[in-house]
Amino acid sequence: MSFLHNGRVFAPGHRWSRGQLLAITPEKIMRYLLRKIYGDENANPDEDPPVHHRRNAVLYWKKAWSYFMLDQNHQWSEVTKKGNPTRAAVINKLLRAMKKMEAARRGKPSMARRSFIPKEFEKIVTLAENHEDPEVGACLPSYMTFQLHMIARLDDTAKFRLPDLKGFRQYPDLGCTAKLCWAKNCMEERDAPTQVLFGARNWRYCTLQHLGMWLELHYELNPDDDNEFIFGLKGKSDPDEIKDSVAYYLRLLLKSEEFTLDPADLVDDDRDTGSHSTRKLAVNLSRGNGRNKDETDHRGRWKGSDRQQDQYADTTIPYVDAIVAAALCVGGPIAYFVRDDSGVSSEWILEHVTPHMLAANIPRQVCIVLGRALLWKVWEAAHGDDDHRVPASIKARVMAAMRDLGARNRLEAGTNPVRRANLGVSGLDAQLYVFELMGSGSGDDDEGGVNSAGAVGRGSRTVAREHEAELRFLGSEVQRLQRAVADSAEQTARRDTIMRHILLKINRNLARLAAAPGRRMAVEPAAVSDSVAAQVSRPPAVLTASLMPRPRTLHDLWAEWQHGGGGRKPAKDFNSGERGAVRSVYSFRKPLWDKVAEMVRAGDTANVACDKIYAAYGEGLSVTAILRKMRADRKNGTWPDRLVVYRL
Repeated sequence: MSFLHNGRVFAPGHRWSRGQLLAITPEKIMRYLLRKIYGDENANPDEDPPVHHRRNAVLYWKKAWSYFMLDQNHQWSEVTKKGNPTRAAVINKLLRAMKKMEAARRGKPSMARRSFIPKEFEKIVTLAENHEDPEVGACLPSYMTFQLHMIARLDDTAKFRLPDLKGFRQYPDLGCTAKLCWAKNCMEERDAPTQVLFGARNWRYCTLQHLGMWLELHYELNPDDDNEFIFGLKGKSDPDEIKDSVAYYLRLLLKSEEFTLDPADLVDDDRDTGSHSTRKLAVNLSRGNGRNKDETDHRGRWKGSDRQQDQYADTTIPYVDAIVAAALCVGGPIAYFVRDDSGVSSEWILEHVTPHMLAANIPRQVCIVLGRALLWKVWEAAHGDDDHRVPASIKARVMAAMRDLGARNRLEAGTNPVRRANLGVSGLDAQLYVFELMGSGSGDDDEGGVNSAGAVGRGSRTVAREHEAELRFLGSEVQRLQRAVADSAEQTARRDTIMRHILLKINRNLARLAAAPGRRMAVEPAAVSDSVAAQVSRPPAVLTASLMPRPRTLHDLWAEWQHGGGGRKPAKDFNSGERGAVRSVYSFRKPLWDKVAEMVRAGDTANVACDKIYAAYGEGLSVTAILRKMRADRKNGTWPDRLVVYRL
C-alpha cells in the first residue's frame, strides 16, 4: 500500500477503506512485484531471472495480501474487473515463469535449509549432552530426538504437553505413546493421532533415554512446576519462548568451533542447516528404510482432505505409525528390560531412578519405561563410557541405590542391570504386533553402522533384519494356511448342506412309500392234511368304494386313484353309482388325477408329475389349497408352464 500511495507510511494495524481496497488491481500488483523481484517494472519474467526474491516468497506475499481483499474467495475476472486481484491470471503466469527460472538455476539462489546428515545429528546430540549447563545438556538432546522421532517442526515440539505422554496400552513394556495436538498441520482434533515412541539401539537417537533424563532432572530442579509443556527449559511456559530458547542454543552449537566433521563425512551441498534440518533428516531416514510416502506422511501428520478415504479412515493407525517409528530408530527399535538376577524391580526404579517424575503425576508405566532407559544410560556413564553424560545428582543417587542392593544383585561385576532387546514390528488383520526378536539380548555394545575397519558388519540390526524377514515369511505361511483352512471349512459346509438335502428327499420318499403300501389280497389259512401239505386260497374279500378322508400328500391322492389301498377300491374303477355317492369329493380331486395321468402319458412318472405340481403351486401349500388352484386353472384353461403338456 505504501507503493500504491507514493511512499506514504501506514502505522501497524491501520484499517484501509473499502475504496482503497477496491482500487487494487492485478496491474498495480504486477508493477510492485516486478520492481520488488527484478528491480525493474519493465522486466520480462520469461527472459529475465529473478534477482532479489524467489517464488516461495511471492507465494507468501500473495497469501498475505489475499487476506485483506474484499472478495478473496473468487477468481479475478478480466471481463467484470471484480474478484480477488491476487488470483489474476497475470500473477499466476509470473509464478510459473519464476518456477522455470529456478529449475534452470537462474536467479536468486535457494535459502532453504538442507537436511542434517546422520554424522551431524550425532555430533549435535553429543555436544549438547556436554553443555556446561546441565539443564540445557538434558533438554536439548531430548528435544531434538523427540522432534526427529515424531517428524515434527521446532514449534510443534515446543507444544508437546505433559497430558499427551502416556503408556503404550497394547505393549506397556515396549514403549510409550505421544500426541502433538497443536501442530501446524492439525486443523481438527482427529488430525492428532496417538503415536508410538520406541527406543533406538544407537543411543544418540533414543528418545526414551533422553526424555527420561530430561524429565527427571527438570522435576528435580523444579519440583513445584505446574507447566503443562514438557520442554519448559529454564522455567518457560510459553511455546514461542520455548521454541526461541531451543533455537538459540541450537544456533550456538552449529556455529561453535567444536561442531566440525571429518572431510570424508562432508556432503556436496553448501546450503546451511537449521532447526528444519532435523525434520528433513527424519523424512530421509524413513524413506531410506523402505517406508513409502503415505506412511511417512501419516507419521508426520501430513494428512490431506482431498481424498474420500481421508474422511473415513481412522487417523490412529497403529501399524503404519509403528513401522515408520521403527524406521526412525537408527540401529533398530529396542526395548529396555531389567535383568532377572539384578535385584532391580519396577518399584525400585520408581523409588530411586524416577522419583521426581512420579511425583509430577507422570503416568506410572511411563515412569517405569523411561526409568529403565535412564538406568541403562546411568550405568554406562558410571562405568567409564565417556560418550554418555548424565547429571551428577541423578548418577550419584542411582549408583548409591545400586550399591545398596548388595547380595540381591547376583550379576557379574560390570554387567548393566538393564538389557536392550531388539524389537520386531509386524501387522496382521489390521492389528499391530510388536515382539522381542530371538537372540537379541546380547550385543549391547553394537550401535549398528560400520565397524572399526570401515566395513559393514553383521551387527545386531542386520540380525534383526534377518529375523524380521523370517517372521514375515512365517506370517505369510500362517496366512496361507488360514486361507486353506477357511476354504476347507467352506467346502465341508457346502457338502454338509448337500447331504442334508439328500437325506431330506430320502426321508420324504420313505414316508411316501409307507403311506402307499402295495395291494393286498385276503386269503383263508390253508387246510393241511397229515399226508399232503396243500394251500387252498379263498376268494378275495370285497373292496369298499370310498375315498381317503384326509390325504396328506398329492402322491397319496394318486395312489388312491390308481391302487386304492387300505381295503378301498381304486377310484379309477368306481362305477357311476359309486362316483355319485362321493360326488363332491370325487369331482374336487378329479383335476389332479387327470393332470397326473396326462403327464404320465407324456413320459413322466407319477412321482415326478406330483413333484412338478408341488413346484408349480408351492411346496408349502396344503393338499386342499393346491386342489382349489388346479380346479380354477382347469376351468380357465391357464395351467402353469411346468404343467403344460406339449403333444406332437
